[in-house]
Amino acid sequence: MGLKLELGKRIKELRELNKFSQETLAELIGINRNSLSKIENGDTYPKPENLEKLKEVLNVEFKDFFTFGDSKNDKLDNINMKLLRCDKKELDFVNILIDTMLKNKV
Repeated sequence: MGLKLELGKRIKELRELNKFSQETLAELIGINRNSLSKIENGDTYPKPENLEKLKEVLNVEFKDFFTFGDSKNDKLDNINMKLLRCDKKELDFVNILIDTMLKNKV
């Protein structure tokens, strides 16, 4: 899979994680929805200035756009990004789930 496609899939994942529609995110970064769709589908790269705007709106670091590997560290980075968006009650629940999973691990 090529970089354009991987980057596009990652931007879509981050958009969905933030619960933005394509229309809303496109408006927030100053492009039309069709342009965002082409980026997410891997048809085109985002312009550098749009990548900067995406970084700000999605509240991520540049490295987060390129975290699409299957390594343990990539998976942990991805989980951490999701956890950062949780409130205290949700974090408590996730912590209980993890404790339960680890206790039951053979």
